[in-house]
Amino acid sequence: MAGGLISAIGCILSFFAPSVYFLYFSFGLTGCGLGLAYNSSIFAVGLHFEKKRVLATALTFVGGGVGPLLLPILFQYLIDELMWRGTMLITAGLCLQLCFCGILYRPLPEVYDTPVKVKQSHFVISEIFQTKLLKEVKYHLYLFNFLTWSMGIFIFFVMVNDFTVSSGISKEDSAVLLSMVGVTNVMGRLMTALLGNNPRVNRLLSYNVLTAFHAIFTMIYLVGNSYTTFVVLALFFGFFYGSKLAFIAVVTTQLFGVENLVYAYGYGMFAVGIGALLGPPIAGK
Repeated sequence: MAGGLISAIGCILSFFAPSVYFLYFSFGLTGCGLGLAYNSSIFAVGLHFEKKRVLATALTFVGGGVGPLLLPILFQYLIDELMWRGTMLITAGLCLQLCFCGILYRPLPEVYDTPVKVKQSHFVISEIFQTKLLKEVKYHLYLFNFLTWSMGIFIFFVMVNDFTVSSGISKEDSAVLLSMVGVTNVMGRLMTALLGNNPRVNRLLSYNVLTAFHAIFTMIYLVGNSYTTFVVLALFFGFFYGSKLAFIAVVTTQLFGVENLVYAYGYGMFAVGIGALLGPPIAGK
């Protein structure tokens, strides 16, 4: 609920932005709020479900896939009709819906209450923040994976419209391409939901294979020279992106245990944020 309120305030402040430098602050505030809401939803699902954790997590991510399916076209329309300032107010209203979603959450099962209370009663930083994770080489690789992956992802999402327009595609058709990413994004998440609970599926291997294919189709996007090519690449990009996302929380639990899910995933999302901050500026124009 706090995340929804903070993100909405950031969008409202953006409406009054006098300069792009102010937007750095206001958009950053929106990002902090969305990060709070996003991580909380993943933690709640991951800790509530045990036997069907893959299915529950993947279905949670399916909802997130609907956004890329609908919002690019909607926002392009809103920007054309209301300009970007009016669009920010509409976005603030959407963010406030997170507050209503938060009302529906319930306390965690009692089985997880005790260790959390024990950790909170120790006024020792290593216990409160579980810094022991940061000493594991395995976790260093985990964070490095998140960092480099997010750099590439946000380069794509920030620059794909300009790239396709520079290749002769209209702005409207470029927005449709992102919606196509959303279509197969949802399909990939559904596939994970259906197959992820199968004991014969090696989740860690699946995650690595999906990551590799996701990277391959991102690189191939650079050589696209027609709208048809971009459509095909967008469909594959979205499928592997959605499939990989739906595995993240489950793989995190498998590697570091459900008792460390909140800390391991939280630090991982921090690495994603750093990658999102570094990726587009490094890519340049």
